[in-house]
Amino acid sequence: MQDLQGLPDFHAAGRLLINNSPSKPFVFKTLSGLEITDGIDVSSAISTSRKKYATPTKQVEEEIINRRELYKLNKA
Repeated sequence: MQDLQGLPDFHAAGRLLINNSPSKPFVFKTLSGLEITDGIDVSSAISTSRKKYATPTKQVEEEIINRRELYKLNKA
């Protein structure tokens, strides 16, 4: 465990599965947050992500209420 805690910033350890057998562990360097967002309009990326993956709270609450009502009807 100490070995993993001692990794430098933006480094990770991993193992690949090759023919259903794990490979030897290896360490690799990842991108920092600054490198990832260079040249990207962050607010635009967030907005696009919300449009694609998020569900409005009101819709989620309505779905929960509908499921609850169906549950109550089936239980009766």
